[in-house]
Parts: sequence; structure tokens; C-alpha cells
Amino acid sequence: MDISLQKENFGFSSIIFDKVVEQSVTAELNLPDYMPDILRVVKANITPKISSVNLVGDRITIDGVSEAQIVYCCEAGEMHTYSAITDFSRYAECREALSTDTVTVKAVCDYANCRAMSPKRAEIKGNISIPIKLIRKELREVLCGAQGVGIQLKTDNVSAVSIVAIGEKTFSMSDVFELPDGKDNIKSIIYSNAFAVSGDVKQINNKLMLKGELSVNIVYIPEGKVTSVERISHSLPINQIIELEGISEGSMCDISLSVPMLEVAAKPKVDNTLRVIDISASVAAFITAAEKKEVEVILDAYSTTNSVEIKTDTHSVVDFEEAVNETLIIKEVIDVSQNAVTGVLDIRIEEPSFNTSISETEITVSGTVKACIIYTDSAAEPGYMEKLIDFSNAYTNKVGRSARFEPRIIITASSFLFPSPEKIDLKIEAVLSGNIYSEKTIVCVNEIINLGEREKGSDHRGVTIYFAQENESLWSIARRYNTTIEAIADENEIGNDVLTEKQMLIIPSI
Repeated sequence: MDISLQKENFGFSSIIFDKVVEQSVTAELNLPDYMPDILRVVKANITPKISSVNLVGDRITIDGVSEAQIVYCCEAGEMHTYSAITDFSRYAECREALSTDTVTVKAVCDYANCRAMSPKRAEIKGNISIPIKLIRKELREVLCGAQGVGIQLKTDNVSAVSIVAIGEKTFSMSDVFELPDGKDNIKSIIYSNAFAVSGDVKQINNKLMLKGELSVNIVYIPEGKVTSVERISHSLPINQIIELEGISEGSMCDISLSVPMLEVAAKPKVDNTLRVIDISASVAAFITAAEKKEVEVILDAYSTTNSVEIKTDTHSVVDFEEAVNETLIIKEVIDVSQNAVTGVLDIRIEEPSFNTSISETEITVSGTVKACIIYTDSAAEPGYMEKLIDFSNAYTNKVGRSARFEPRIIITASSFLFPSPEKIDLKIEAVLSGNIYSEKTIVCVNEIINLGEREKGSDHRGVTIYFAQENESLWSIARRYNTTIEAIADENEIGNDVLTEKQMLIIPSI
């Protein structure tokens, strides 16, 4: 007679490749004759945009463009912008890559330096970092039952989430709109950025219906104004059907949206005034779908009749605890007393860097955001400075040290007041979201091998007298004498699995 094993598949996600590739940027900006000469560069920007990501064989290829832009003052004291676009292509190799793996990529500008080479020429140098991750869904078998040859099992019930699908899908969005009444005509756009948030999500077999919103913020120099900027925001509804094999109606879906590509252009009306804005963007939806499972795992096993070999494996399982979706408010008073600031034109907030720390009682998310400030000085000329702002937010930890939290932070809005020449009152709003899980490491049996019937020695007796110690378990005693817990408990009228005192036991043979 052989051993019949029952197994359950569990889905796990693992990062099999995590690397940052660098892309240096050198851009030469040659102003056309109709543009005013450069008197002074206020600031330089490098905006990376990813157009495609491909995984072929063991190579991950990232194609994109970098837009190098200067904001400068001319002799008349007016602000102007000019930009140049260069293509880039980077790759990374991963020998373990599979075509079914999910690639996640983003591009971040580390720095941008600029110098004016002549009144009509400027050079920008900088660097782009491109973090690349390769994420894989893996199925692992967990042994949850065994029968035959007198097999005895020590089990534990485990509640965990099993990953059923992982994927990133990119879709395009576009819109054209006209500036509302009361807004000045556009002379040139200083910058634009966008963020996407998910709303209602419904799923059926292998399909996910996603609703949300793409918000685009645009800051531009108005026509006919010497040192002034204006802001305009525009929203596009997201309504997408995303195909992802493995998703079902009961799946728990965690969705993260990003905007790898954004193009914003000002276009003229019939009267040649720049009042029409053309938006083109790509939105990437990274989706992890899971289902909650209750499974009985085997911690130990033996046979009352046969010799068996057991093999164990270590598994790290996670269970869903709660979802976090909160508005994070960051307030800061920025000291500008050393800069002779007379007015604040605009403050741009860059994507934050942050980390998570977990104690027995608290989960703390802390990090830094950069405020990029364009201002006017005492000579009524525009200037630029950057300020790093620290933030921290703590949550009650209901799970303890086993908690696991990988949050996402999206800057959604910012506002400022300039109450005096010495300070700026800045307020930043962000959405902090993510799921809190509990993580548990278990060592369980993953294989039981039948080595054949065990030979009984000549001194085999029907019963054995055993003097047990306090806190000794019936499992360990039954295992030692190849009997069952039930047989020992019935023979000695014991109701507990662990002995509360020293006592003599009769060990029956079965």
C-alpha cells in the first residue's frame, strides 16, 4: 500500500531582477532667431519619458526621450522657455527572465545643470536613473493531506493570500481643450505633470474593468506679462477594460497607476492666440490579483507501521490585514529671508522619496519631497531655489512585527501663501495607499516517502510503561513509539495535547 498525498497550489510573487541603469544626458539648445537672447538662465529641467518597454529573451529594452528645457530671462526681464528632445535607448540583461514575467520601469531625473555658451546657445548636462524590476508569479505546491500506511499528521491551519495574476498594462489617453475665460493666452509652457488614481474596479473572468481619473497640471508663462506664471488643471476620465489571465470575480485586486509618458502642447486658435491645449499621455496599470485561502499544512508526519522519510520546506506566506487609502497633508514654513524674495511665482513639488519602518506598535512612513520654487527678487527679476521638506506619518500597527507594508505616495495638490518676505507657507496634499499584510514563515512537510514496512523486533510488546515529563507533548511520545495520540489519550484518560505534570503513561501498541 502506498501513501496518497493531497497538495494545494499557492501563488507567490517574487522579484527576480532589481537593477538601476543610468542614462547620461547632454543637450545643446540653439535658440532660433525669433527668440530673445539669453541674459540669465533661471533653471534647467530634464524630463524623461518612456515610450516602450520590451522583454525579448534575456534582454529588457527601454526606449524613450528626454526633454531638456531652460527657463531664462532676456534683457527686457521677461521669462522665456526653450527645449530640445533627444532619444535614448537602454537595456539590461537577466538570464533568468521568462516571457511571462512582468517588467516595471520608471525614469527619474537625478540632476540637470546648465550653462549659457552664448546669447543664443545653452548646454544642459544631467543624468537619468531608470529602476527596472522583473516580477514573477510562481506556483508552489503545499502538502495539505496524506493517507495510507498508518500515516499520522501534525497539522496547522494557515490563512494566506494566493497570487492569481500579476501584470502591467499600458493604455493611451488624449484630449484637447481650450483655456477657460479669464485665463491669459499662453506664451510658453514651463512644465506639465500628471498623476492617475483608480476609482471603481470590477472584475470578471480574466478581465478587469477600471475606472479612475488622470489629472494633468500645467504651468505656463502668460502672453504680455513680464514676470508671471499661471496654472491650469485638467482631468480626463479613465474607463478601461484590461485583460489579465487569472482574475476572477472574487479576486482582491491591488492597482498602482503611473504616467510614463506625457505630452502637452499649446496650439493656436484661428486668431493665432495660444489658447488650445493638446494632451497625450500613456498610463501604466500595475495589477496584483489574489485570493484568500484557508489551508491545512503538515508540520510533521510519521507512520505507525512503515518507515517513512519526510522532507520539509520553508515558506513565507502573507495574509491580508487592511487596506490603507488616506490623504497625507504636509505643511512647511520655508525660510527665504536670505534670498530677498519679493514674490513667489510657482512652486513645483517633485515625486517624494520615502521608506517604511515597522515597530511592535506603529507603522511609520517617512521621507522627503523637493519643492522647486520660482520667485522674483528685489530687482523684480525671476530666481530659482530648491528646498527639501521632510515628512512622517504613523499608523497603529495591529499586526506586530510580522506586519508588511509597501505604500504608494502620489502628490495630488499643492498651494502656498507668501505672508512676508521672510517666509513661504507651503501646503502639500498627497494620497498614501497600499495594503497591510501579516507575514509568517512556516516550515512544513512537502514530501512523505514510503520506505516500506518496518520490521518488528523480537521484544515487541503490547504495552509500554513510560514516565513522561511536565510540558511533554503527546505527539512526540506517540511518534517515538509509533502509536497514535488518540490511543495514548484514551488509554490514560488524558484530555490535553500537552501534559501539565509528570506522570506515568501506558503506551499501547497498535
